[in-house]
Amino acid sequence: IPIPPTSIHLIFNGLMGIILGYYAFPAILIGLFFQAVMFGHGGLSSLGINAVMMGIPAILAHYLFNLHHSFANKNSVSTAIVSFLAGFGALGIAALIFSSIMISYISPDLDVQAEKTAIYASMIAYTIQATIEGIVTVMLVSFLSKVKPEMLEENS
Repeated sequence: IPIPPTSIHLIFNGLMGIILGYYAFPAILIGLFFQAVMFGHGGLSSLGINAVMMGIPAILAHYLFNLHHSFANKNSVSTAIVSFLAGFGALGIAALIFSSIMISYISPDLDVQAEKTAIYASMIAYTIQATIEGIVTVMLVSFLSKVKPEMLEENS
């Protein structure tokens, strides 16, 4: 999605958590593995931390969505709100994990304050991306609830 001066791509780890449940984690791991092997993006040495960074928020999105389906009535407004929170929150938590790791391991050879400022500024971009991802997640969950609602049933 082009957003000047750059472009973003949607992660959909929240949507994966909603649809796949616990299987989201191995799906993310396999996807990151193929991405590293076929395109050289991410790398095999960082495969574990990248999988944890994307997989844990997917599992949390799964819990949030299933908690909603267990206790709340399944009206479209509450489902839309929870879907947005799952999509937004999964990417937001992944960005927080990434930022925490990056801040923790800034090399002392660099200007530490400038690096921290850049990482904090990147959180603004992640917030924009998470908002877009939350909106698209709402649209996809709404579509799936009408077309194939069994995909959204609780899957443990």
